[in-house]
Amino acid sequence: ANDICKESKRQTVNAEDVFKALEEIEFQEFVGPLRASLN
Repeated sequence: ANDICKESKRQTVNAEDVFKALEEIEFQEFVGPLRASLN
């Protein structure tokens, strides 16, 4: 997530950065439940 944030030239990691990172490391099954818990 930190790398994604840096690539976007931002200093703050947000939830979308974490979701993208999870998908990149093949943990897609966690994205749905995490999104649901934030809503």
